[in-house]
Amino acid sequence: MFKKHSRTNLQSFITNYRLRKASELLKNNDNSIEYVALSCGFLSYQSFF
Repeated sequence: MFKKHSRTNLQSFITNYRLRKASELLKNNDNSIEYVALSCGFLSYQSFF
């Protein structure tokens, strides 16, 4: 049902949301990559890359 209405699967939607949020947080130079990765739901900053 989700895919029918959003034209993407739930996992892709969540990943894209996290990456958009990370992009916004990275624009603030005060945020470390580790902080951004963990704030966006990645398990570690290594998995963010």
